[in-house]
Amino acid sequence: MIFCSLVKQALRAKRALWATYSAIGLGFLFLYIAVFPSIQSQSVDYNKIFASLPKGLMIALNISNETPTLMGYLSSKHFGLIWLFMIALVVIAYGGFVVAKEVETRTMGFLLAQPISRIKLYLARFSAGAIGLAVFVVFSEAVVWPLARVYNYTIDVKGVLLVGLAGYLFGLSIMGLSFMFSAMSSSAARVSAWSGLVMLAMYAIYIASSLMSDLDNLKYLSLFHYIAPGDIITNDSIAMSSIVTFIVFSVVTAAIGALIFQKRQVQV
Repeated sequence: MIFCSLVKQALRAKRALWATYSAIGLGFLFLYIAVFPSIQSQSVDYNKIFASLPKGLMIALNISNETPTLMGYLSSKHFGLIWLFMIALVVIAYGGFVVAKEVETRTMGFLLAQPISRIKLYLARFSAGAIGLAVFVVFSEAVVWPLARVYNYTIDVKGVLLVGLAGYLFGLSIMGLSFMFSAMSSSAARVSAWSGLVMLAMYAIYIASSLMSDLDNLKYLSLFHYIAPGDIITNDSIAMSSIVTFIVFSVVTAAIGALIFQKRQVQV
């Protein structure tokens, strides 16, 4: 009962965060769907432009050189870049609240005084984050299917669900990372800085490995390598290596954070 109350409390505390990012994601979908007809009408020019781009750059930016379907277009323009950074930003912002912000504002002592273990408190915060992330994915990605129906576009429901699942697992990985940093810090700003730095480094590695063949093996060090919405739409599946990587990364980082939080001393 207390566990559920803590989950609800965490959701209420950050409902504005999840709602704001969900609304922004929904706004991007409306914008891109509205301009999609003009993209279709200029398909010849579209192909010429992207045929001139380096293959590595197209891979890095999740761009297809084919005249896009609606979902392929969204994968190139939105889901392959902007949406991923939105996921990273909202999850990192939430991660700073989990432990670090509570310690910083000296409210963690009240929570620890409740008849619940630190691990359950930590898991309650993670569960609330997982629920909030699911809400964000629904309103910023999965809703593209009913929107497409409104505009009379044909769209593959399976592709929508697969991209949403990949984005959700990607978000859980970043959440585990931010939880780990939050568990060892007393400043939400530092959690955001550390998590953001790691994500920027991963993205830089991903771009560099895409553009330079000598650095190709470095791509496996970046979470961005394992999520490619364009490939998911083209292949109609998510690579098992991506699923395993996201799950293992999120579990390991979250577990490390839980152990750190369990052992650290918190000033009241």
